[in-house]
Amino acid sequence: MACKVYSRSIFARLLNVEPPVRKMSSACRDLVQSLDATGEQSRAEPQVRFCLQAVMALLDAPATTAAEKNEVLVDLLDADVPVKILQAMPQLEFEAGKDSMRLFSQILKIGSQPVLDYICSHRQLLQMLISGCSNFGVALQSNMMIRAGTKHSELVEIFFQAGFAPGLINLVKDPNFEISSDAFHSLRELLMACKSVSASYIIVNFEQFFSAYHSLLQMDDYFKRRQALCLLADILLDNEFADVAARYMCEDEFLKIHMNFLRDSSKALQSDAFRMFSIFVFNPQASARVHRILFKNRDRLTILLKTMRNDCVKSDDHLVQSLKEAAQCLESLPVPPLRSRTVSEASNSSGRMLEQTEMQDFDYAPVIALNQWHTIF
Repeated sequence: MACKVYSRSIFARLLNVEPPVRKMSSACRDLVQSLDATGEQSRAEPQVRFCLQAVMALLDAPATTAAEKNEVLVDLLDADVPVKILQAMPQLEFEAGKDSMRLFSQILKIGSQPVLDYICSHRQLLQMLISGCSNFGVALQSNMMIRAGTKHSELVEIFFQAGFAPGLINLVKDPNFEISSDAFHSLRELLMACKSVSASYIIVNFEQFFSAYHSLLQMDDYFKRRQALCLLADILLDNEFADVAARYMCEDEFLKIHMNFLRDSSKALQSDAFRMFSIFVFNPQASARVHRILFKNRDRLTILLKTMRNDCVKSDDHLVQSLKEAAQCLESLPVPPLRSRTVSEASNSSGRMLEQTEMQDFDYAPVIALNQWHTIF
């Protein structure tokens, strides 16, 4: 055995081949030096790309053992390479930025305990990531880095704790299409990649989350509103979010939002809105307030659903059947029980007068925008 090791050592020296561990450490050291030189030297960028690709090749090489990859990873984290990459990216050209993003994503995808410990101890990295999503020059790379991290539930939890959900929701409203669309893609991945983690976060932060998310439904941009509505339906109709959906369906204010979407002039948006509306209609445990709103408006809702059914593409049998079943469900709604008056209601005469005003009937008209829903509870 000793002879074999000795002979391999001789051949390695003759061929001037470094042992794997030394080669990897050297590659990491060169990368750190090149990143530190970014912005100081005009010729630094080619060297940065060369060093980035060398480290990525080592991590991707089939011949690299798990132990060797782990050693490279430790070297990168000890040298603060993830933070250095984010600091250097705004100064790099597009191709070098792509390489930086790829290496950063590789590190996040590993998702090992050292990576998690590093991120938890370098909170500025998270702030740099979400800030980068609003910087047109690095928004694409920053969003792809975030999406790479959503493959691990532990990282998703860290992202939620760092405020990525409200941060991305706010970026979806950005007037720049590229920033907005990338942010929405990241938001979808954040919410849907590790559903159990997302569901727990939403339950704990229910009011804050939906207050922010519903603001997307009020935007003037048709495309963004429809995207947000479709994602919301995907979430609430997923079994992993059953607890979220159960709580959502009890909120009468949320029902009003989707009833108003049913009156939208866009047939496509009406169809998307029906997916959300049906969650309330088919809920066997609707809250008393939701039940009263549906019952009071059942006639005009039934007319509207029948109109939508007539306007449907005939090939969409599933939607036609769902609209028919929803109308039947509304028609068969039982009379809600009478409310007992409370002391506060008896004393609030002005509030009662306002409620009576809202109870006035309006005739259903083809001009849907003029139609008003009853809002009594």
